[in-house]
Amino acid sequence: MTRRTPLMEALLVGAPGELILVRHGQQATNTLNDPMRPYGGDMELSELGARQAAALGDALAGEEIHAVYTSPLLRAASTAQAIARHHGLAPVVDDDLQEFQGYKHLPAGRTVLDVLGEDGVAKMRERFLQQRRWDALEFSEGADAFRSRVWGALARIRVAHPEDSRIVVACHAGVINAVVATVLGMDTDLVSFVAHASISRVNMGDGRLAVNAVNQDQHLRTAGLLTY
Repeated sequence: MTRRTPLMEALLVGAPGELILVRHGQQATNTLNDPMRPYGGDMELSELGARQAAALGDALAGEEIHAVYTSPLLRAASTAQAIARHHGLAPVVDDDLQEFQGYKHLPAGRTVLDVLGEDGVAKMRERFLQQRRWDALEFSEGADAFRSRVWGALARIRVAHPEDSRIVVACHAGVINAVVATVLGMDTDLVSFVAHASISRVNMGDGRLAVNAVNQDQHLRTAGLLTY
């Protein structure tokens, strides 16, 4: 038996509770006719995305899972169902788990290119690359508001289940980054661009959270299904 050290205890090594954060499978391209948002909108999984979700479900089939939560967006809900069916569970929808709303305050019927023009879009992209903060996107809901709603969802999930539960949360790259960055105490909004249908794990114990793994993708690599 491994002797437990203060470092192991601080990082919740071996804690019985776990949040299993999974990104949805690849989504179909949208019909927004906006070159700035080729993958925006509420689209279902692509054919490849459905295969990724199935591989993810198989990868988690042998683990004890007590609940499955999902973003309301179609690509996440379908991914959640591919996991939940192995455990006889019905996914629970939480609206606050949906992806970061980068265009929340964009005027109705307009595209980013319409409003900012090519030069404005280029400058916004450069700010975003330099800052790695959602606030660099001019029409977004804002980084603080985003983290607040994501943590509100996680708080509800944790209160609803014993601390030793193992809970799947089917969501989005932005949501996973928000959770990981907050747990690690980082200011940046982008920690890792997680793969479609990848797995990130956060240990739960003693009222605390600790990041265990980010972007586990072996189940995708071995099947030739890895995409971002």
